[in-house]
Amino acid sequence: MYAVGVLWMDEMGGFLRDLRLLYPIVSLEPSHPMSLIPPEIPEIFNQFAVPERLQGALSYGSGHINKSYKILTRGDRTPNYLLQKINHRVFENPRQLQENIHAITSHLAQKLKNSPAKINHQTVLSVIPTRSGDNLVYRDKDSYNLSSPEFWRLYKFIEGSRYFDIPQNRKQVHQAGIVFGNFQRDVEDFPIDRLHDTIPKFHNLSHKFAQFQASLEVNFQNRRKNCLPEIQFVQKHLNAMLSINRAAEEGRIPYRVTHNDTKFNNVLFDQHDNAICIVDMDTVMPGLTLFDYGDAIRSLTNTAPEDTTNIEDVNLDLTRLEAFSQGFLSKTSSLLNSTERDLLPQAGATLSYMLGLRFFTDYLNGDKYFAISKPQQNLDRARVQFKMMVNFKKSEGFIREIQQPYFE
Repeated sequence: MYAVGVLWMDEMGGFLRDLRLLYPIVSLEPSHPMSLIPPEIPEIFNQFAVPERLQGALSYGSGHINKSYKILTRGDRTPNYLLQKINHRVFENPRQLQENIHAITSHLAQKLKNSPAKINHQTVLSVIPTRSGDNLVYRDKDSYNLSSPEFWRLYKFIEGSRYFDIPQNRKQVHQAGIVFGNFQRDVEDFPIDRLHDTIPKFHNLSHKFAQFQASLEVNFQNRRKNCLPEIQFVQKHLNAMLSINRAAEEGRIPYRVTHNDTKFNNVLFDQHDNAICIVDMDTVMPGLTLFDYGDAIRSLTNTAPEDTTNIEDVNLDLTRLEAFSQGFLSKTSSLLNSTERDLLPQAGATLSYMLGLRFFTDYLNGDKYFAISKPQQNLDRARVQFKMMVNFKKSEGFIREIQQPYFE
């Protein structure tokens, strides 16, 4: 049970705030248990092309970037919705972002129509248009005394679904591998040039390192002095971690349509732990299949919270790695060329290093990108990822043994 910020409509049509409501957590998990719900939500929701009336709203999800709210509607059988405020600082062109999402979800929905997966209740995010036919509600910075523009979008809420930050069993992990692998196969024929690059150089490690060096120069609040060992770690391992990026730059591995944020909590499961949907399509754009695989195993094999201060608790769960690999490679092994197969065992280490570098850089810059709830949280997150990189490197031989049968 958690106390959550909820906005409810009273009988007179006004709106009441109640921070004392206890909401049982079954298929949802509030992101900020005591956060207030913005009063503009009813006005925003009413601009979307839905017939339902808003009954209530509550903070939802555990993402670091966008703000999400579950919209509850009147009636026992009326659908609920997921309303999201896009982080305009991270996604500088929300309209292009939504064009990508609409194009990809439409493509996936068409594929699903003729797929056996539909029988297993698999689904695709459903983008709700506005009453004017747009994909976003836009609030201009000159309206309502806003200091910056706001962009809001709406999806149908997938009822009966659950997500987890940490895997609960091996079946979930294997199912996550299958659903991410199916995504790769289903978008194989999507024209890559139709996609906007929503975050340029998102997985370009050389670029991330340059940003890191710039943060050292700025030295916000003299934070550099607190983390000299981490600075040395980054510099020591950079060259080895550039292998996959170099192969792409040299044309030895191809760019494909990729998800680019294959964290475990971006998979929704039914009550029987079957994967039914991939969410968070914000970073769908041209990318590398190896990075989708690497980011997934990075997120689901860590045995500790991502911001733990007990670094000795950060270990690599090879059982989870094997289960995900079995699911993912059963769908994608035929897509990969010989160079990708050779570099695949390095993917987990590379993505752990890269994310650690991003957390570290954000800490050095004053925590402007990733949301934090306590001081030095981004530094703690960076240390966890660097430990995961070390764990992956130590286990590289075993990882290769797990992957090899799918290429014989």
